Amino acid sequence: MDGRGITRRWLLKTTAVSVAGAALAACGATPTPQVVEKVVTQVVAGTPEVVKETVVVKETVVVEKEVTAAAPTEPVKLTYGYWGDELREGKFTKLVEAITQELPNIQIELQRKPWGQYWESLEVQVAGGISPDLSFMTPVYLYHFWKAGAILDLTDLVQRDQLNMSDWVGDAGEGRIQGRQLAMPYTNGIEILYYNADLFDKDGVGYPSKEWTWDDVRTAAQTLTKGEGDAQQWGLWIGNSAEQGWGPLALGNRGWQFTGARYTDQGGDFDPSGGVKAALDSPEVVEALTWWIANICELKLQPNAAEYAAPPGIDYAFSSGQIGMFIAGTFESPSIAAQSQFNWSVGYIPRSPTTKELRSPSLAIPNIAFKTSKHPEESWQALKWYSGETAQNLLVELNMKEPTLKSALTRLTGPVSAFGNVVLDHYLNFNWNMSTEVFDNVNEATDAVQSALDRAFLCEVSLDQAIAEGNAAAAAALSQA
Repeated sequence: MDGRGITRRWLLKTTAVSVAGAALAACGATPTPQVVEKVVTQVVAGTPEVVKETVVVKETVVVEKEVTAAAPTEPVKLTYGYWGDELREGKFTKLVEAITQELPNIQIELQRKPWGQYWESLEVQVAGGISPDLSFMTPVYLYHFWKAGAILDLTDLVQRDQLNMSDWVGDAGEGRIQGRQLAMPYTNGIEILYYNADLFDKDGVGYPSKEWTWDDVRTAAQTLTKGEGDAQQWGLWIGNSAEQGWGPLALGNRGWQFTGARYTDQGGDFDPSGGVKAALDSPEVVEALTWWIANICELKLQPNAAEYAAPPGIDYAFSSGQIGMFIAGTFESPSIAAQSQFNWSVGYIPRSPTTKELRSPSLAIPNIAFKTSKHPEESWQALKWYSGETAQNLLVELNMKEPTLKSALTRLTGPVSAFGNVVLDHYLNFNWNMSTEVFDNVNEATDAVQSALDRAFLCEVSLDQAIAEGNAAAAAALSQA
């Protein structure tokens, strides 16, 4: 002590604190010190008369609080609808296990159906107000359900959480319609050139390079095409498809089968309010179609489309060693790796002979949340997680198409040494995002174009006739109410 003695006030205060502390200790509670203010009247000496003065004295006392343990919070259950087979289900389950580790407040329940059944079921669910919280979504159906007013608009949430959409390929444009962010980026698939390295070596043909044009492809195909019957070897294959067929050449020419109100170098940006028209007769598209059909009907550098219209199809033909080159999505690489008994590799989509530009179509599949979700904030957190680093890196490990997050794309390896670098370069520098091709009756118009062009690819009618029929059929489809 300081030599001033023990006052009665100090003794009483100390005793009270000790008793309170003992009582708290006895019941297992933790004493909580608190500072309180007390009004005390003291006598001020040294004056001829006694003056009473009121002062404020701060004291520390211990207050007993009853502590009750918080009840554990049950995780929010979110349903996630998607299409696919059992192989995809296993991969989606791995992602569910990962999100549970990082977001324990969210529990994902997967709802899988085959492709056709999924959309039929989803239509019924949306109409009945019982759609899943989340869904794997194609761009065409994204547009369809957006028009129905069923999709949760994420624009304000993106701004609130200050997400930089340029972190994803194509600025996550596959989830945007008329300037509004309606979906978050998830997986992607882009077109590349596959080639049989053993056939190239045997016939003394140099491997495709990044600087090859489509004319270089034709020159190589003329050397690679030989034999007949069961020994027939074809130089290349191209299908009647704007995505995996003649489309890359048309894009390199700066043309496309439809025109809309806007078109950018980064890809198709179709505005339904501006109107969409078929443009098969544009010089750029005509040049691409003429080039391909000549390979089939005149130069005989590839098989007639009818020869591979049925399973096992072109993938099997390439894997059996009959074809030197073909264009397909990156999603084909696992099956090619499993089936092929020869050395093969991947290269760049060739450049346009006219513009010297390289363009490769891609089709991204985003994730969406429906408005009917009872847990919109948790749905948003889940969407961000599937677009984020953990999930996107896991997509690489699971070999489930490509991620859309640029940092995850840099981790791509693939079944052949060139795969990762070629695919990454395509995405970052030559990607034309077909996911932005969303407008009324797009499926019907595309089918009409393809049906008309099939006859030219089968060498049954002239290209001029096929184009006229295709434009007319597409216009009729686009005008449907």
